[in-house]
Amino acid sequence: MTEVIRLQPADRIDVDLDRLGSLMEELGRDAGAETMERTIRDLRADLYALHQAHEERELDLVETLSLAISNAACRIGLASLASAACAVVSACRSEDGVAIGATVARLGRISQRSLNALEDPEHLEGA
Repeated sequence: MTEVIRLQPADRIDVDLDRLGSLMEELGRDAGAETMERTIRDLRADLYALHQAHEERELDLVETLSLAISNAACRIGLASLASAACAVVSACRSEDGVAIGATVARLGRISQRSLNALEDPEHLEGA
């Protein structure tokens, strides 16, 4: 009899609440909320484009999009997402196909959980 074990990746999700607070303070509540919404929308578009570029093996574009994702994530306090995007950049620069695939997959997991955490802070519990 074969026993199947399902592994669950356990990546911690870090959201810099101080950064979010200072963003709202700097821009004001309405402008801050609008900036957050626009950045989240841009992140989702860049993440989709990154996965498409990875499937098409366009590694220069994967690297460029990863840098953009990291910068946007830093602006709104998504530390884990920024770090995961930087790992993709490093993998692209090493030209290691296995590492690129693994870091892109990790970026996908972390991005989903990070964006969920912004939309519903209860997702931070146990993250």
